[in-house]
Amino acid sequence: TVALGLVASTASLILVGGTRTKRIAFPHARIMIHQPSTNYFCGNPREMQVEAEELFELRNTITEIYAQNTGQPVNIIQNDLERDTFMSATEAQ
Repeated sequence: TVALGLVASTASLILVGGTRTKRIAFPHARIMIHQPSTNYFCGNPREMQVEAEELFELRNTITEIYAQNTGQPVNIIQNDLERDTFMSATEAQ
């Protein structure tokens, strides 16, 4: 799995899902991670609650994927997902 240029959002999840010994980020690449989000919070309160619960579960799943594939502790990943976190190829490694 190769990172060229900007690897952001879902692309960063795809990159981290590559085989550990076959993931490559070129020196100029930038990797950005952030928490899942939606612009669809509308409708009745029950629908909004269901969507919020789904987003919470999705965030937990994404956190676990990053943690398992990077060796970083879950709390570090959770903290990094709070905002857009941009990393160089070296930092992302």
